[in-house]
Amino acid sequence: MANAGVRERRPGLKSCADSQCRPLSGASRVPRLGCGPVQPGLAILGGVPSIAVRLRRAAVGDLERINAIYNHFVLTSTCTYQEDPDTIDARRAWLEQHGPQYPVIVALADDLVVGWGSLSRFHARSAYRYTVENSVYVDHEWQRQGIGSSILRDLISRARLIGYQTIVAEIDAEQTASLALHARHGFEPAGRLQVVGYKFGRWLDVVYLQKRL
Repeated sequence: MANAGVRERRPGLKSCADSQCRPLSGASRVPRLGCGPVQPGLAILGGVPSIAVRLRRAAVGDLERINAIYNHFVLTSTCTYQEDPDTIDARRAWLEQHGPQYPVIVALADDLVVGWGSLSRFHARSAYRYTVENSVYVDHEWQRQGIGSSILRDLISRARLIGYQTIVAEIDAEQTASLALHARHGFEPAGRLQVVGYKFGRWLDVVYLQKRL
């Protein structure tokens, strides 16, 4: 489920982490430039730079913060339909499943992880291999500072470089800020599933958005 906290080391900010950026086998639209550098992410608030964040690939040492950020929304928000907090062991297994083709990145203010994002397998069937689902979570105390936008922009760049064709975002219909964030980055409505979730004693709708790369 995508979240901008509105709702998954880049000292010189790379669009992919060095040799870990590998195109999908058979991808025809992968840029020849590979893992070229891009400009560091700068969060924007009201059109004015508010906080500079560094983005890098997530490491095992980031898992406590990643889990803390996510579990806050598990307990307080419909941005995820998970109802029980993740354990650190479950989060470690999750990271191990995200190899070079499914990157997890973190956003750092100084050395503090204040948000994270990921690209995940959209479907296990092999014909879906050029499609991924994105997630974006920002610490609830660091929202509305452009961090989610920086994370999402970076994920889009990584998806292009790896060779994906489409990114899908699955967002609760109540999460208007996350829907707006994805729309600003070129995601378009792809459908709505009604009363498919039940959390906090009420039925919930899911909106699907997609971005063609």
